[in-house]
Amino acid sequence: MKKTTNPIIADIRQTLIDSIDLAALASSASYHKEGEAPRVHGVRTGEVSKIAKEGLKQIKHQPKKEILELCEELWQAGYLEESIVACIWAESLHKQYKPADFKVFDRWKLILLLFLTLLTQSTFAILPDTVYIRKPEELGLMYKELEVKTNDEYHIATWFFPAQNSLSESELEMLNGTKRKYGKLDNKKRLTIIICNGDAGNMSYFQLHLAEAFCNMGFNVVTFDWRGFGASTYFPMDKNFLCYTEMLEDYNAVINTVAQQPEVRKDAIVIMGWSTGAYLSMITAYDNNNVSAFIGRSLPTTFDDFIPLVMKVRNKTKSELIVPENFPTDKMPIRIAPKFRKPIFLINGENDIRTPVWMSRKVLDLLPSDIPRELMVVKNAAHGGKEDPIMIDFDNFIDRVSLFLAKNIVDK
Repeated sequence: MKKTTNPIIADIRQTLIDSIDLAALASSASYHKEGEAPRVHGVRTGEVSKIAKEGLKQIKHQPKKEILELCEELWQAGYLEESIVACIWAESLHKQYKPADFKVFDRWKLILLLFLTLLTQSTFAILPDTVYIRKPEELGLMYKELEVKTNDEYHIATWFFPAQNSLSESELEMLNGTKRKYGKLDNKKRLTIIICNGDAGNMSYFQLHLAEAFCNMGFNVVTFDWRGFGASTYFPMDKNFLCYTEMLEDYNAVINTVAQQPEVRKDAIVIMGWSTGAYLSMITAYDNNNVSAFIGRSLPTTFDDFIPLVMKVRNKTKSELIVPENFPTDKMPIRIAPKFRKPIFLINGENDIRTPVWMSRKVLDLLPSDIPRELMVVKNAAHGGKEDPIMIDFDNFIDRVSLFLAKNIVDK
């Protein structure tokens, strides 16, 4: 690593080293083939966020140029945790950006999206994070927390974002990270997109940027955490499980609560998920009458199809990819597609070797002939992380999904 005489960088780096979690370090190595693992110190994401915010207090009065130079130095070091610190610091400067700085800001925003997708990429193993790396108010997003309880009495942390316009720089500056007073654009009941998580992280990661984008398109958005994730009720989990059947219970509890909200058009509830969250979403859309459409990224067909691919790509054994005995495998996407009666929008990376494009095509081909469907294949994209197809073609994805929903749900 390049030596630095800057005491701020040295302090951040030492704090990260002092915060190394050997379990987190081992976990990172175990989910990658030799030579493919990202360069990490081994600090849990929630702790990295805390360290970044503490460090920000030391530098917030420095000139913008000097802060960006610190960010660049952290970024160039090549460690995941130092890059996250750099992203958080760079994003904190959004109030100071002038028109001439937009290219700089866009670069750091892209880097931030990249790392949020790296943190939430599907591991095909349960890796919950119980610490939020940010709250919606830090992005100037207006929201309310919903009280969601499952039939077995688990609290499911849920954020409801009403359709809203982007804030100006002066409005963001006035808020200074405080929570906005809740309000609505009008009294219109609107289409609502519920975004579930995958198998890692929590809803404070990439979901917030999706929420911001879709809210600006005039939709309500809901994010939530599975039991055991984020601020939801603790639930013991085995990292060798692909999923838990209880996640379907969590999903339905959120949907049924959302359907009762006065801002929601009850015949226009759409659910969205990626990879693990994609097949959980399609199953839920199939079973829950409150759901009108499904959006999925990197959708597996069946466990039999994708487990061998994951074993090969992720260097795992079958004993590390456990399907719960009570999971409804008869409702995996390929099984229910011929009877699925709701519009589907799927997105895939053309180079995805874990859930290849042929899986999405096979599911769509099996749908009843009158069901609206669309497949977006993104060039130079793969499954997740830095090659996440949504991240690579983010604006186009938001536009295409919005048009699909407007045509097949909103205007129906």
